[in-house]
Amino acid sequence: MLEPTFTIRCPVCGEEMVFRKNSVGNLKPGSRIHVCVMFYKCPKCDLVLHFDVPLEEAYYRQIKSLIDGEYEPVEDWKMHEKIREKLRRLGYW
Repeated sequence: MLEPTFTIRCPVCGEEMVFRKNSVGNLKPGSRIHVCVMFYKCPKCDLVLHFDVPLEEAYYRQIKSLIDGEYEPVEDWKMHEKIREKLRRLGYW
């Protein structure tokens, strides 16, 4: 999986952003530019950011075969204290 080389911080409150999900596809319909769309969410203020990361053809095919559309790290969220508490208050656990 693609990972940032630095800590992504929320531009609103400064909290460390948490990986939410990603998907792979074309930059826009009919485009030959492949991208991995990465979504990050702030556990404090709920701001969501997304990044379009361009991919080479071979890497795109490799990722597409692994995740087949979209990937959400649900098990990782249970390990993140702030997210776990917020979901518990909403009745998830």
